[in-house]
Amino acid sequence: GFIQVAAGYQHSLALKSDGSIVSWGYDGHGQVSNTPSGTGFIQVAAGRLHSLALKSDGSIVSWGYDGYALVSNTPSGTGFIQVAGGYYHSIALQANGSIVSWGRNDYGQVSGTPSGAGFVQVDGGESHSIALKADGSIVSWGNDNYGQVSGTPPGLDFVQVACGYYHSMALQANGSIVSWGNNS
Repeated sequence: GFIQVAAGYQHSLALKSDGSIVSWGYDGHGQVSNTPSGTGFIQVAAGRLHSLALKSDGSIVSWGYDGYALVSNTPSGTGFIQVAGGYYHSIALQANGSIVSWGRNDYGQVSGTPSGAGFVQVDGGESHSIALKADGSIVSWGNDNYGQVSGTPPGLDFVQVACGYYHSMALQANGSIVSWGNNS
Protein backbone atom coordinates (compact mmCIF):
# COMPACT_ATOMS: atom_id res chain seq x y z
CA GLY A 1 0.00 0.00 0.00
CA PHE A 2 2.98 2.37 -0.24
CA ILE A 3 3.21 4.73 -3.21
CA GLN A 4 6.24 6.97 -2.51
CA VAL A 5 9.32 7.08 -0.27
CA ALA A 6 11.81 9.78 0.77
CA ALA A 7 15.11 9.58 2.65
CA GLY A 8 16.63 12.20 4.93
CA TYR A 9 20.00 12.06 6.65
CA GLN A 10 19.04 9.40 9.20
CA HIS A 11 15.29 9.12 8.85
CA SER A 12 12.88 7.90 6.19
CA LEU A 13 9.31 8.61 5.13
CA ALA A 14 6.78 6.60 3.19
CA LEU A 15 3.46 7.70 1.75
CA LYS A 16 0.64 5.18 1.74
CA SER A 17 -2.07 4.91 -0.89
CA ASP A 18 -4.64 6.12 1.66
CA GLY A 19 -2.73 9.42 1.94
CA SER A 20 -1.19 8.74 5.35
CA ILE A 21 2.53 9.00 6.20
CA VAL A 22 4.78 6.51 8.00
CA SER A 23 8.25 7.56 9.24
CA TRP A 24 11.12 5.87 11.05
CA GLY A 25 14.76 6.35 12.03
CA TYR A 26 16.57 9.06 14.00
CA ASP A 27 14.17 11.32 15.88
CA GLY A 28 16.46 13.84 17.60
CA HIS A 29 14.45 16.80 16.27
CA GLY A 30 10.97 15.31 15.99
CA GLN A 31 11.37 14.31 12.36
CA VAL A 32 9.68 10.99 13.21
CA SER A 33 7.55 11.65 16.31
CA ASN A 34 6.05 14.84 14.86
CA THR A 35 4.99 13.20 11.60
CA PRO A 36 1.47 14.43 10.88
CA SER A 37 -1.31 11.91 11.30
CA GLY A 38 -4.35 11.53 9.13
CA THR A 39 -4.77 11.24 5.39
CA GLY A 40 -4.89 13.65 2.47
CA PHE A 41 -1.15 13.77 1.75
CA ILE A 42 0.06 13.31 -1.84
CA GLN A 43 3.88 13.66 -1.59
CA VAL A 44 6.65 13.49 1.02
CA ALA A 45 10.20 14.87 1.01
CA ALA A 46 13.04 14.87 3.52
CA GLY A 47 15.97 17.14 4.29
CA ARG A 48 18.79 16.42 6.69
CA LEU A 49 16.75 16.70 9.91
CA HIS A 50 13.41 18.00 8.67
CA SER A 51 10.57 16.64 6.59
CA LEU A 52 7.87 18.03 4.34
CA ALA A 53 4.57 16.78 3.02
CA LEU A 54 2.28 18.11 0.34
CA LYS A 55 -1.45 17.87 0.99
CA SER A 56 -4.10 17.27 -1.66
CA ASP A 57 -5.32 20.87 -1.23
CA GLY A 58 -1.88 22.13 -2.33
CA SER A 59 -0.71 23.19 1.14
CA ILE A 60 2.62 22.21 2.74
CA VAL A 61 3.27 20.75 6.19
CA SER A 62 6.82 20.69 7.65
CA TRP A 63 8.19 19.17 10.85
CA GLY A 64 11.47 18.33 12.53
CA TYR A 65 14.52 20.60 12.88
CA ASP A 66 13.58 24.29 12.76
CA GLY A 67 17.07 25.78 12.54
CA TYR A 68 17.21 28.28 9.66
CA ALA A 69 13.41 28.48 10.06
CA LEU A 70 12.95 25.28 8.06
CA VAL A 71 9.60 24.63 9.72
CA SER A 72 8.47 28.06 10.89
CA ASN A 73 9.03 29.72 7.48
CA THR A 74 7.18 27.05 5.51
CA PRO A 75 4.98 28.92 3.02
CA SER A 76 1.31 29.01 3.89
CA GLY A 77 -1.59 28.77 1.53
CA THR A 78 -2.42 26.38 -1.26
CA GLY A 79 -1.36 26.10 -4.88
CA PHE A 80 1.79 24.00 -4.40
CA ILE A 81 2.36 20.88 -6.52
CA GLN A 82 5.76 19.55 -5.34
CA VAL A 83 8.11 19.84 -2.36
CA ALA A 84 11.80 18.96 -2.01
CA GLY A 85 14.19 18.99 0.92
CA GLY A 86 17.79 20.07 0.74
CA TYR A 87 20.27 19.64 3.59
CA TYR A 88 19.13 22.75 5.50
CA HIS A 89 16.80 24.34 2.93
CA SER A 90 13.54 23.47 1.24
CA ILE A 91 12.07 24.09 -2.20
CA ALA A 92 8.44 24.11 -3.34
CA LEU A 93 6.97 24.28 -6.82
CA GLN A 94 3.76 26.22 -7.29
CA ALA A 95 0.99 25.30 -9.73
CA ASN A 96 1.82 28.40 -11.79
CA GLY A 97 5.32 27.01 -12.41
CA SER A 98 7.17 29.33 -10.03
CA ILE A 99 9.54 28.25 -7.24
CA VAL A 100 9.70 29.20 -3.55
CA SER A 101 12.72 28.36 -1.34
CA TRP A 102 13.38 28.86 2.38
CA GLY A 103 15.93 27.91 5.02
CA ARG A 104 19.72 28.25 5.07
CA ASN A 105 21.06 30.73 2.53
CA ASP A 106 24.86 30.78 2.95
CA TYR A 107 25.42 29.85 -0.72
CA GLY A 108 22.36 31.47 -2.28
CA GLN A 109 20.16 28.37 -1.94
CA VAL A 110 17.27 30.73 -1.17
CA SER A 111 18.26 34.12 -2.60
CA GLY A 112 19.42 32.53 -5.86
CA THR A 113 16.09 30.83 -6.51
CA PRO A 114 15.12 31.58 -10.11
CA SER A 115 12.16 33.86 -10.64
CA GLY A 116 9.44 33.45 -13.20
CA ALA A 117 7.29 30.52 -14.19
CA GLY A 118 7.68 27.52 -16.48
CA PHE A 119 9.23 25.08 -13.98
CA VAL A 120 7.89 21.53 -13.64
CA GLN A 121 10.19 19.82 -11.08
CA VAL A 122 12.60 20.79 -8.26
CA ASP A 123 15.13 19.06 -6.00
CA GLY A 124 17.66 20.08 -3.36
CA GLY A 125 21.19 18.95 -2.52
CA GLU A 126 23.47 19.87 0.37
CA SER A 127 23.62 23.57 -0.49
CA HIS A 128 22.49 23.74 -4.11
CA SER A 129 19.20 23.21 -5.89
CA ILE A 130 18.04 22.24 -9.35
CA ALA A 131 14.89 22.83 -11.37
CA LEU A 132 13.55 21.41 -14.61
CA LYS A 133 11.71 23.74 -16.96
CA ALA A 134 8.77 22.78 -19.15
CA ASP A 135 10.95 23.30 -22.24
CA GLY A 136 13.29 20.52 -21.05
CA SER A 137 16.09 22.80 -19.86
CA ILE A 138 17.73 22.77 -16.41
CA VAL A 139 18.51 25.61 -14.00
CA SER A 140 20.79 25.16 -10.97
CA TRP A 141 21.69 27.58 -8.17
CA GLY A 142 23.51 27.71 -4.85
CA ASN A 143 26.89 26.26 -3.88
CA ASP A 144 29.18 25.63 -6.87
CA ASN A 145 32.33 24.36 -5.12
CA TYR A 146 32.31 21.15 -7.21
CA GLY A 147 30.71 22.49 -10.39
CA GLN A 148 27.24 21.39 -9.36
CA VAL A 149 25.90 24.70 -10.73
CA SER A 150 28.41 25.73 -13.43
CA GLY A 151 28.48 22.17 -14.79
CA THR A 152 24.74 22.10 -15.44
CA PRO A 153 24.31 20.72 -18.97
CA PRO A 154 22.67 22.82 -21.67
CA GLY A 155 19.92 21.48 -23.87
CA LEU A 156 16.19 21.03 -24.05
CA ASP A 157 15.82 17.25 -23.84
CA PHE A 158 15.68 16.61 -20.09
CA VAL A 159 12.68 14.99 -18.37
CA GLN A 160 13.77 14.56 -14.72
CA VAL A 161 16.39 16.00 -12.34
CA ALA A 162 17.82 14.93 -8.97
CA CYS A 163 20.36 16.34 -6.49
CA GLY A 164 22.89 14.47 -4.42
CA TYR A 165 25.07 15.98 -1.73
CA TYR A 166 27.51 17.81 -4.06
CA HIS A 167 26.38 16.49 -7.45
CA SER A 168 23.30 16.42 -9.67
CA MET A 169 21.86 14.11 -12.29
CA ALA A 170 19.40 14.47 -15.13
CA LEU A 171 17.46 11.98 -17.20
CA GLN A 172 17.22 12.72 -20.92
CA ALA A 173 14.22 11.96 -23.11
CA ASN A 174 16.20 9.21 -24.89
CA GLY A 175 16.70 7.39 -21.56
CA SER A 176 20.34 8.35 -21.00
CA ILE A 177 21.67 9.93 -17.80
CA VAL A 178 23.93 12.96 -17.39
CA SER A 179 25.64 13.75 -14.07
CA TRP A 180 27.91 16.55 -12.91
CA GLY A 181 29.53 17.93 -9.76
CA ASN A 182 31.66 16.09 -7.18
CA ASN A 183 33.17 12.96 -8.71
CA SER A 184 35.09 11.68 -5.66
